Amino acid sequence: MKNSKSRNSSIEMLRIICMLLIVAHHYSVHGGWEFPNNLFNKVYIDAFGLGGKLGVDVFVFIFGFYQVRSSFNINKMIKLYSQIWFYSISILIVGLILPIYKVSIKSIITSIFPIIFEQYWFATVYVVLMLFSPILNNIILMLDRSHYRKFLIVGGLILSIIPTFTIDGLSLIRNDFVWFTYLYFLAGFFRIHSQWIDQTFMGKNRTRWFWLFLLSYLIVIISSVSINMIGAHISFFQNRARYFSSTYSTLILMSTIGIFKYFELASFKESKIINVIASTTFGVYLLHDSMLRDLLWQSYVKNYFFELHFSSIIVHSIVSVLVVFSMCSCIELLRIKYIERVMIKRIQESYLIKKVVSYI
Repeated sequence: MKNSKSRNSSIEMLRIICMLLIVAHHYSVHGGWEFPNNLFNKVYIDAFGLGGKLGVDVFVFIFGFYQVRSSFNINKMIKLYSQIWFYSISILIVGLILPIYKVSIKSIITSIFPIIFEQYWFATVYVVLMLFSPILNNIILMLDRSHYRKFLIVGGLILSIIPTFTIDGLSLIRNDFVWFTYLYFLAGFFRIHSQWIDQTFMGKNRTRWFWLFLLSYLIVIISSVSINMIGAHISFFQNRARYFSSTYSTLILMSTIGIFKYFELASFKESKIINVIASTTFGVYLLHDSMLRDLLWQSYVKNYFFELHFSSIIVHSIVSVLVVFSMCSCIELLRIKYIERVMIKRIQESYLIKKVVSYI
C-alpha cells in the first residue's frame, strides 16, 4: 500500500464510503432473500444495496484521475497481485481443510490463477486496466480538448445513455473493460482539463457538485421504489428494481462525478486513521466477496432471520455491513503488517519477475 503520509484523506474517506456501499450491495444481492408477501422489506433491501455499482465506478474514476499523470510502476502491480493471490489461495486452503463450501477442480484452478480465470471480476478488469494505462495515457496526451470532449460525448452516448434509457439496457458494446476504460478517459479529462471544467461547469463549488450527486442518486432510489411497487402488479417490472443502478447507468455516472468532485475539492485535515482504514478497502473486497460470500451472508449473518420484520431488518443491515467491513479490515491490516512485505520480496526475487523488470 501507499504510505499514508502521501494520501489525500478526503479521497481516502471516499474510498471507505464506497467500500461500505459495495458491502451493502453484496448484503442485498447475496443475502438469499425471499420476502413472501412482504413488499416493504423488499423495497428497503433493494434500495439499501443500490450504491454498489456507484462504489465500483468511483474506485475506477479515482484510479484514472491519479494514474493519468503517473507512470507505470511494476512494484505496484506486484503488490496488487500478491494481495489478490494471498486471499485467493488462503480461502481455497480454508475450503480444503474445513467443509464449509464445496471445492471442485475448477475452483482450485481458478484460485491458483485468480486473474486469468476471474476469481474476482473487478480485480481482473482492474489489473488489465492498470497494464494498459501507459498506452491509454499516451492516447490521452495526444488528444486536444475538443477531440477529447467529442470522444467522451460519443462514448457516453453509446456506453451509458443508450443502455440506460432502452429496454433491458440495449448496448452496442457491453463489456466491463470497455466501460472501465471509458471511466479512465473521463477521469483523465477531469484531471488534465480541470481548469476548463471549473470555468465551464460548476467551478470549485463543492455544494453544486454534491447536489449533482444527490439528485442523481435520489432518482435512482425513487426509480427502485417505484419499479418495486409497479412490479407487485405488473410482472414485466418484477426483479427490475436495480435497473437504473447498473454500472453503465447515466444516473450512476452522474453520481460518480458529483461525489468524486465533492470529495476532491474538500480540504480534509490529514488523518492517519482514515488513511490506514482506506488502505484496507481492496482487501475488504477480496475477503468478503470471495467463494465464502454465500456462507457469509446466508449462514453467518443469517439474513433470512430478519426478512419479515421491517424494524429489525434496518438495524440488522446497518450493523452487518459495519461488522463485516470492520472484521475484514482488521484481517487486511494483519496481512499488511506480517505478510505483505515477505510475499512481495519473494515475488520480486523470482527469476521471471527479474526478467520482466529488466526488460521494462
